[in-house]
Amino acid sequence: MGGPGSGVRKVPTQLKVLRGSDKRYIPKNEPQPSAELPVEPTGPMSDGAIDVWDRIVPDLVAKKVATGWDVHALMEMCECIALLQEARASLERDGKTIVEIKANGLDSVKLNPMWRVYCDSQKQFIQWAARFGLTPSDRAGLDVGKAEPSDSGADLLSG
Repeated sequence: MGGPGSGVRKVPTQLKVLRGSDKRYIPKNEPQPSAELPVEPTGPMSDGAIDVWDRIVPDLVAKKVATGWDVHALMEMCECIALLQEARASLERDGKTIVEIKANGLDSVKLNPMWRVYCDSQKQFIQWAARFGLTPSDRAGLDVGKAEPSDSGADLLSG
């Protein structure tokens, strides 16, 4: 169960710990990343993604949900969120439909191509966010205790 192709995604051990899962179900010999691994972007990111990173990642690291091994996944998630925000802004500015003037002079109303970008980005965000416990349903079972709020969005995992 939970293997490739089974359709059931394993719950990350740190999320099991935060949820207070029975110790029998928490792996004892799971590989752990070195504490010295930095959780910093390893390559270029868009300005929007950097803003998302600065707002979300420090709190994920503080809650020990994200580690140095997660850097690439975090970068992709931040880019996805930035693209989602960019597509939303474009749709608000230009509308969900556009008028296309054809060669014969007739107007045709089409769906704005940014609508597809928005929908695809939204689906990808939900997948990425679930992996880090960022959606309400994924967060519902977490119990992180009385942590000190940080300036980087401490409410992301504590409700």
